Amino acid sequence: MSATVADLSPKTLENAKRQFVELYGSALVLNTYLKIAVVLLSLVALGLVALNLRTVAQAARVKPLVVRIDDVGRAEAVQYDATAYHPQVPELRYFLTQFVVKHFSRVRSTVQREYPDSLFFLEPAVADATIAQNEQSRTLDTFLTNLSADENDVVVQNVSLSELTKPPYKAAVTFQKVLYTPGLRTERARETYVAQIDFMLRDRVPNEFVRVNPLGLQISYFRVDQAFEELGR
Repeated sequence: MSATVADLSPKTLENAKRQFVELYGSALVLNTYLKIAVVLLSLVALGLVALNLRTVAQAARVKPLVVRIDDVGRAEAVQYDATAYHPQVPELRYFLTQFVVKHFSRVRSTVQREYPDSLFFLEPAVADATIAQNEQSRTLDTFLTNLSADENDVVVQNVSLSELTKPPYKAAVTFQKVLYTPGLRTERARETYVAQIDFMLRDRVPNEFVRVNPLGLQISYFRVDQAFEELGR
């Protein structure tokens, strides 16, 4: 006699309905969880955006530390307000002096650093014209390779400012070139020059200017004439 195996889970209509409801219900629950996850991620994203906006707003209100040069050349920290700050005469004199020293000094150990720094004080068009002229004349290259060429330091004697009511502002810088004997640091002569400079100030100072020219001083024109002392003086 053959054995009969009973179906422990007979496939009835009720069982099929129950299985369908379980599968459909699990899909609904999973969909609900996904919706909750999307909502939470959206809230986190909105929170990060709000935090970034707040950080930017606070950074915009930060007042940087400004070092002002007083009348005797001492540096002092001052409160800075971008809407009220205006460079003072000692500061203008200081940075005009920096430009003249960097631009006209010729010392082999420093000229490759100082001369490019001086170009940060020039308007872009003037800087481009100066670079083109140097490339054509090769004056700096000749100085660096010709060890018999004189080195010279620059000593600024006076910075006279005028026409400060509106740009372009005007300045006259009197300076001496201290010439040294080739191969030695022995002074052999001094030559006096006067630089006539027209300049203005940038509204916004690029980050790359801050190290050398934090005022954003921009020279639109300059001319240098040698001054000759009167005989018998």
